[in-house]
Amino acid sequence: MATQQQAQNELSKQAPVPSLSHEQTLTTGQKPAPTPQKTKEQWLEEGNTLRTLKRPEEALAAFEQALRLDPNSAVAYNGKGAALYDLKRYEEALAAYEQALRLDPNFAMAYNNKGNTLERLGRNREAQQAHERARQLGYKG
Repeated sequence: MATQQQAQNELSKQAPVPSLSHEQTLTTGQKPAPTPQKTKEQWLEEGNTLRTLKRPEEALAAFEQALRLDPNSAVAYNGKGAALYDLKRYEEALAAYEQALRLDPNFAMAYNNKGNTLERLGRNREAQQAHERARQLGYKG
């Protein structure tokens, strides 16, 4: 896990591309430069960085952008679940983890995160089963 300062430094590297202002567009006749499209991997990295910075709303938006690009990304659903967990939206987090596990039934971290969420919901028996499955799959966190 990156430190908060490392995460802030990483996020600052993703500086916006300068574009022409509305006034410049009117006077020069040029159109603003298009904003470069981020890849799924870039959205995932940004989401993780934002979570480290304790900015879960923005992290959630980043993970949703990753899912827009790849609706079958178990990693993006896991990240979405983590952001929702940070926001204390446990039922929604659980649904995201379950979708991640439908897409990748051997995703140990998603089982662990599902277990943590089930604990928050007071579903301790199910939480224990999810944590056990995570360990079986090699989760050591």
